[in-house]
Amino acid sequence: MARYSLFLLCLLMSAVPLSAAEEFVIHQFERQQLGDKFYAEGATFADINQDGKADVISGPYWYEGPEFQKRHEYYPVKEWSINGYSDNFFAFTHDINKDKWPDILIIGFPGKEAFWYANPQNKKGHWKKHLAHPVVDNESPTYTDLTGDGEPELVFHTAGQLGYAGPGKDPTAPWEFHAISPNLKYGRFTHGLGVGDVNGDGRADVLEKNGWWEQPAEISKPGFWTRHPFKFSGAGGAQMYAYDIDGDDDQDVITSKAAHAYGLAWFEN
Repeated sequence: MARYSLFLLCLLMSAVPLSAAEEFVIHQFERQQLGDKFYAEGATFADINQDGKADVISGPYWYEGPEFQKRHEYYPVKEWSINGYSDNFFAFTHDINKDKWPDILIIGFPGKEAFWYANPQNKKGHWKKHLAHPVVDNESPTYTDLTGDGEPELVFHTAGQLGYAGPGKDPTAPWEFHAISPNLKYGRFTHGLGVGDVNGDGRADVLEKNGWWEQPAEISKPGFWTRHPFKFSGAGGAQMYAYDIDGDDDQDVITSKAAHAYGLAWFEN
């Protein structure tokens, strides 16, 4: 689940070679609690009000940096039980409508919708909500530049097929899904997904628990991507990454072994 993403990121940051780690000083961090209610599993940051300072986005609020004391409600508030889940699993930011203001993309509960909220450019009130895609499956969807066009795409699977979606000429219209795989019966709660250049050809590939999908040289041509089967984890973990762990100039694969159990592993390329 998304709540473990920050923990995984911290572990990855500690995985640099010792020679590199010795060049840096471990600093102290101060914990700042923004609230005591459960609204979301994901959080992100961006300069929402364009004052040159990063703000935090979590649940229905964005918090003004650098103090993060003043919060602004951008969609109707709904509190969730800490014993369950929310309808806000992941949050990302990007200027989706190209008005030079960062918008907010929210991925809901697995198998549900993804919506994006248009930044009102410091006007008060709730932000205008737009449907990005009606069914986003997998528990680790991501939003990153998969195609190499300089714009991020939403990477996920739906109706059993792995693929990606991004806005068209009209960003307020639902995003078109581009399948990179046949129907392999990927499910609503399938675990394990990521993006990275596994084979070092300069093009991002898609990682999943049972292997990786190689991006073709000409992505505009119809057809599925080439699948390279490999059992990275049985049950599937969470976010997956390609990173040169051992410094041998190729990308290794990092994944947790099970989403609801223990185990973090890297696989040498």
